[in-house]
This record gives sequence, structure tokens and C-alpha cells, in this order.
Amino acid sequence: MKRILAFILAAFMIMSTFAACGDPINENPEPDQGGVATAAPAVSGDIAPEEPPAGENGEVIPQNPNPSNGETWNGYDISFVEENGIEYVWENCSNETKANLAAAMNAIRDMTGFIPLAYPLEDGEARGAEVYDFIQLVLNCSMDYPYVLNRFLKHDNDGDGKVDAMTALFNLDIIASEEQAWDMTAKLNAKLDEIVSGMPDGSEYDKLMYLHEALVFNCKYSEEVPTFYTAYGALVDGMATCQGYADAMHMLLSRAGFETVFCIGRGNNASVTHKWNYVKLSDGQWYIIDPTWADPADKDDPAYINYDYFLISDEELLKDHKEKFENPFFTEPVASSMEHCYHITEGYYCTTYDEAKAVVSQQIKDCDSEGRHYVYLRLSDESVFEDVRDRMLKANRDDGSHGEIMQLIADNGPSFNSKSWSVYNGHEEGAGPLTFIITLKDAE
Repeated sequence: MKRILAFILAAFMIMSTFAACGDPINENPEPDQGGVATAAPAVSGDIAPEEPPAGENGEVIPQNPNPSNGETWNGYDISFVEENGIEYVWENCSNETKANLAAAMNAIRDMTGFIPLAYPLEDGEARGAEVYDFIQLVLNCSMDYPYVLNRFLKHDNDGDGKVDAMTALFNLDIIASEEQAWDMTAKLNAKLDEIVSGMPDGSEYDKLMYLHEALVFNCKYSEEVPTFYTAYGALVDGMATCQGYADAMHMLLSRAGFETVFCIGRGNNASVTHKWNYVKLSDGQWYIIDPTWADPADKDDPAYINYDYFLISDEELLKDHKEKFENPFFTEPVASSMEHCYHITEGYYCTTYDEAKAVVSQQIKDCDSEGRHYVYLRLSDESVFEDVRDRMLKANRDDGSHGEIMQLIADNGPSFNSKSWSVYNGHEEGAGPLTFIITLKDAE
């Protein structure tokens, strides 16, 4: 408790920015515009760092003064690696980054706050500066510790323009003691265990679908809780923005035994950062999941979900995500396969208009018999997409007639109103996936 109160006194020294989430989307279900809460470096403080010892070859690798009985690296307790599911990050970092990351993660995990850096970092308050990028790394790895703030104090004790220590700050809106912080972590882990324990025994695809849906149906896109940027917000409080969704997805994947790593970039708002997930399957390929964009902010039906971003490639993602940032600390995976994406696996991927017509007809029948309301479709190229849009789904054509969807609904879905339906186009203005989601309306 005394350590937390000390952070209140230091808080006036902080200077940080927060990347707000994007504007709400329109009334048709479509991807959400969430943003990652980015942390800008703080002004210098006056806390003196400890002097780290030198390694065998003269490199500076400090020893953790309080190593646990668990797995260690150079004297550091590295329990945080498994707890946060960041094995990929850890294994692909340099020893210099590992030393700094271990110091930071243990200070957050144990709530000591002060972080002596083994390797001083160049100062700066924008992407590309070493200390800024390192803060982002720490924040994006701290998924199991929802009480940490997105702000740090920086310390340049030598006056050489390099940051040689930092202080992590904690969210005093949600905790007032160490016990409350650790209770939050316990609740988060209990929720993770609850979800993962219900995972089916089927294929990798079945397991991933279960985890994906469990997250989306458990969470609402919202900033109404102080934990909205955390996995805790997504899973325990049930409200989050994109960092919360991605962190929750990451932790679920990791706890379920999948190799996974996060990625940062920009969604469809060039001024807002965004976060999504990579997962590696037994075929040796990496695939992308963007759970935030599966759960639009203004959806009326809690049963609605968008599968356009479930197990897709980088190429497909970047059709409407503006940018994938290159991580300065480790090489990110490349997702090059679409083999296990939702539409291909479910048989909703079509290469001709006639195929699309048959797939839509069958889905309407399935919706009618199963009480569902959504028909999904992914097309092979733009010409097929335009053909389906114009011939099947265009509500009012230039000649005054309607698209074939009305007749398809009338013929295959007697429970639905063939004159009342809506459609979301994934592909607009030459960008985005070549997909449709047709929403069927109940007959009156």
C-alpha cells in the first residue's frame, strides 16, 4: 500500500498521450475501429537506479535480487513469460532486450515499480525512439497484470540523454493495495481457466472457433469500465476496446496450448493504433485473428459475429487495415495462408455466381431450421463479388426490379420475411475483404 501511495505523489510528473478509439460504426454490422492505448514516455524523475553488474564479456546483465524458486534467466524470475503467454516474444528477443524486459515485467508483476535498465535506452516521445518502443513492448506483454497504467516515469541519472531507469505506475482507479492487484490477476486467471476448460476435443479449427466466440460473446466494445484496455476488462468486466480484445484472445490461445503472438499496427483510422493476434497451427502456418473487428460496437443482436478476420493472411488483413508496424525487438510472423479461414472451412467461399447462389440458398435453409439469422459469403475475386452484389443483393436495380435474394429467401426460408433483409459489404471502395453478411429478418 505504501508503494502505491508513493506513485500518487509522483503522478504530477507524468506526461503521456492516449490514442482514443475510433468513431462508432454505422448501423450495418461491420468491423469496429478500436485503438490501442499508447503510452508516451514521461518526463525525467529523480529516482537513482541500481548499478548492474557486468557479464563475463563485459556486457551489463543485472541480477534479480529476489529470484523465485521458479524458472530463471541470468538470475531473473521469468515466471512472467508463461503467465503472459509471451514465449514467442521472449525467444526472439536479444539478450539486451531480455534483461530490460525481465526487469520491467518483474517490477510490474511484484508491484515494486522501479525498473533499473541493464541497457540504457535512447530517449524520445515518438515511435522509433528506443524508450518509447520499449514501453510499448512492456505494455503489450503485461496482459496478466491489469493494474498497470499505460504511463511510466523515465530517469536519466547520468544526464547523457539516455534513460537508465523507469518507474511503472499502477491504476489507482481500480486498486488501492497489492492484495487488490493480485486479486484482479486471480480473477482473470479464473475466467481464463473457466473458458479454456470448456474447449471441445475437436480439431484445431473447432477449438479456435470456440475460444473466438467465447471472447466475442463475453465482451462488449466499450470504454465504460476503467479496465477497458485490458484482458481483464474483456473477460471479467465484459467491456473492452481493441487492446483488451487482443490481449484476452492472446491469453486464451496461450492457455489453450497454441503458439501465439500479438501484432500492432493501424486499423482503418490512420491516427489510431490497433492490435490483433497471430496463432500457429499444426500445418506450420501462422494465421491472423482480429477479434475486435468480429464484434462491432453498435450491434443490436448479441448473437451477431463477423468472421471475416478469423484465421486469415497478412495480405487479406491489409486490404482494410492500413498498416502493420515492424516490431523493433523481434521479427513478427508472416501469415501467408487462407486455408483454414472461416469461409473456406465452412464451405462459404465461392468462385462463381452460381456457386454463391447455391451456398446462400443452403444457408437460408439452415438458418430457417436452426433459428439463425446470418448468411456468410466470401468471393474469389472482385468480378464475382460485383456479380453477386449486383444480381443477387442489390435491393433496387436501375430497372426497378430487386435482386434475387428476395426469391431465394421466399423459396428457402419460410420463417423469414423475404422483403425485409439487410446486407453488410466487407469490400467497399476497393478495400476490404470480398465478403457479404446477409441479415435475415423474421416474418411478421
